[in-house]
Amino acid sequence: MLYLCPFHGQANSLKRPSSEPSYGEDALAGAAGMKASAAAAAAAAAAAAKKPKVTKKKKKRDPNEPQKPVSAYALFFRDTQAAIKGQNPNASFGEVSKIVASMWDVLATEHKNVYKKKTEAAKKDYLKALAAYRASLVSK
Repeated sequence: MLYLCPFHGQANSLKRPSSEPSYGEDALAGAAGMKASAAAAAAAAAAAAKKPKVTKKKKKRDPNEPQKPVSAYALFFRDTQAAIKGQNPNASFGEVSKIVASMWDVLATEHKNVYKKKTEAAKKDYLKALAAYRASLVSK
């Protein structure tokens, strides 16, 4: 028994027919509507495929440019990592990081402010060095 494929509107005998096939105007109109929507979807996919992908090229870093200062947490991490690694020599980097993070969370505000002041001082020095570096680029 043949029936109309809802996607293509063509007769197809390979699929199992429904119990009551309908070949009336309603079935043909539905198949034509589905055919049009499938064609529109295919056209949209083709248009999307034609657009070339724009890849951003990574900007090469100048080795003479001053490096950005590290955060207060990074300074704390540097200070405490060796002590934790000494207590837990078999701990992985991830485990050490979790321990340091939990220590940072419970660290008193006064102790955090010490690291924040170091960061602010490093940031001021960085901005001065960056201004001098950029001035040297302009003069060249």
